[in-house]
Amino acid sequence: MLFRIDSRKGKRVTAASPLARRAGVRTDMPMNEASSLLRRAVVEPNSNPNPNQGAKQQQQPQKQRDPNALEFYVSEHDPAADLTALEQLAQTLEKFSPVIGIEQDLRQIESRKKTGTNANPRIQPSSIMLDVTGLSHLFDGYDVLAAQVSQHCRRQDYHTRIAIANTIGLAWGASHFSRACQFDQPLIVNSDDEGIVGDLPVAALRIDATTHKTLDRLGIKTVGQLLAIDRGDLRSRLGSDLIRRMDQLSGRTEEPVIVSRQLPEFSENKVLQFPTSNRETIEVVIDRLLTRLCGELKSRQLGSLIWTVRLLPARTTQKASGIDFRVCLFQATANADHVMPLISMQLEQSLMARDKRELSVSEIVVEVSSCVLLVQQQRQLFDENPRLDRQTLAHLINRLSSRLGADNVVYPTFRSGAQPELSFEFRPLVDPYRKRRRTKTVSTSHVLGRPLRLLSPPIAVSVKRETVSDLEERAVVFRKPVQIAFDGGVNRSTQKIVRSWGPERIETGWWRGATVRRDYWSIVLEAGTQFWVFCDLKKGKWFVHGEF
Repeated sequence: MLFRIDSRKGKRVTAASPLARRAGVRTDMPMNEASSLLRRAVVEPNSNPNPNQGAKQQQQPQKQRDPNALEFYVSEHDPAADLTALEQLAQTLEKFSPVIGIEQDLRQIESRKKTGTNANPRIQPSSIMLDVTGLSHLFDGYDVLAAQVSQHCRRQDYHTRIAIANTIGLAWGASHFSRACQFDQPLIVNSDDEGIVGDLPVAALRIDATTHKTLDRLGIKTVGQLLAIDRGDLRSRLGSDLIRRMDQLSGRTEEPVIVSRQLPEFSENKVLQFPTSNRETIEVVIDRLLTRLCGELKSRQLGSLIWTVRLLPARTTQKASGIDFRVCLFQATANADHVMPLISMQLEQSLMARDKRELSVSEIVVEVSSCVLLVQQQRQLFDENPRLDRQTLAHLINRLSSRLGADNVVYPTFRSGAQPELSFEFRPLVDPYRKRRRTKTVSTSHVLGRPLRLLSPPIAVSVKRETVSDLEERAVVFRKPVQIAFDGGVNRSTQKIVRSWGPERIETGWWRGATVRRDYWSIVLEAGTQFWVFCDLKKGKWFVHGEF
């Protein structure tokens, strides 16, 4: 049994063996309660002495019982050791499938920047993915293959829950939550099996904790209940991530297995005869190794997005630790002149974080992963548009990201929602896992245009509406603004509104927290300036939100 230390809840159970689960231990249970259940499970078999025996004989089993000789092993959870053991087990499974991935490699990519309070607690790796497509004839069927994998893991003292399905999402959900899948009892499930798929809990979709909590409040517990709801309503209320997970479960959206251990595509290393800590010497060796790798990549018309450099210390150095860093690129390349300056900047930052006397490098390794085929495109004869020079643009983005940090060189993307300030988000440009496919331009059905500039935060103003006598038969709530006064800032003035369009009602849903209710107007002042203003219907105050 494993436990973790929570700063608020104390010691909590992280994992329990099948024997401990039969004793009543469950995940996230307080450690004190779990320990009492384990002690009771050990004492009960010896707590029924023969009544015909004497008191001295009755006490004999109690004296022989040694608390230190329990069958239960209790230890603190070490996630790093778990990941290492999982990687070692994955390497031994290569005889069953050439494509093997670890759950963390598949799911951490999407949430590596979301490590806040709403991070998914199930992001810790606990599963190994094997792509066994078309391999059934080699093992006389998938059931025999699953049985052999189970026996192989059991010989290495692992109790596994194995599920084979048409999709990764269904296999993961069935192995974690299906009652038909038990330890050391593999399950082969089909996406058409509505009984197993419908009974899976919504957590089997690998959704984030916020969406899971929202569905729980709505009373939606199973995937079957979720599939009965209109997809359009789910997308508008809970976002496109839930729809994507549902499509991955059913097979509408393809989800490949991301290989956990990158194949040694290209690697170069140099063992130094004499260990050194001189930066210039290290850069010269890296440059030579990099030139060899780039030559090999160019011969195969390949380019890499990720370049890894490892500086290994001398073995005789006590308490020595090497330096590992990666250089991620915006566009794949095999040009050493582009990569070497970025490596030099990363090396400089790594050496500044530690004392040079503590580093004595005896071996330097340069590796290449995430290789893609370089497509050569001929430019036009009279092409003078600098925007088409993608290599120069990628080189600029790479240098900015290395100098300023990848999180500071970003691009905007659309988000679902009507609230203007939350309709977009910024993502890093340099991200090897960023989607490279071009998406269609998002078309909106708004009659009123959106301003080119949004003010953050909106500026509070005073607005005078048309009087009741000018309304005729219109409702009071739709009275047009006729005058605006800027109370704050340098230019404090009152101006007349000559034209106005609106109102456009924007309300946010209950699933986004506090409800926002606004009426937006496009107004033109006497000076010809056009603003986008809104009235907060909850507070009754006016704000300028944008400028055309």
